[in-house]
Amino acid sequence: MQPGNIHGSIPMGGAMQRNRYLLAIAACASALVGLPAAAQTPEVTLTRLDCGTDAAPRDVARFSDTFAYKDLKLPFTFSCYLIKHGDEYMVWDTGFVPGSNPNAPKVSLVDQLAQLKLTPGQIKCYRRLRNRRCSSAKAIGMR
Repeated sequence: MQPGNIHGSIPMGGAMQRNRYLLAIAACASALVGLPAAAQTPEVTLTRLDCGTDAAPRDVARFSDTFAYKDLKLPFTFSCYLIKHGDEYMVWDTGFVPGSNPNAPKVSLVDQLAQLKLTPGQIKCYRRLRNRRCSSAKAIGMR
């Protein structure tokens, strides 16, 4: 830095060069401001599907580490979730298969998807509660 230079690395008397630096900074800033508008955030939705209920209320004491629910029994609802991210769909299944339990849903998962105008082939990822990996859409057809 030159003595008496109060403008940092821009030399005194270099008004033209300083204007170029400011113009370059302004151009970069305006490009960054326009970036979020260009990069669209995909739509994310969550839809709950009916996948059954428990046959009888369950003891919920195990769900509290402070023993706040001693002797409390509540009915459990088993849900499936349809997650939409942009144009891709995932189904997270925690429920019963129709006919497998008296409290299983009366309407199959395939039929519930059809009510939403979706087919199993449109589901990119299907997961059961304990599965670690996504299954193909064929698994929905078997459900």
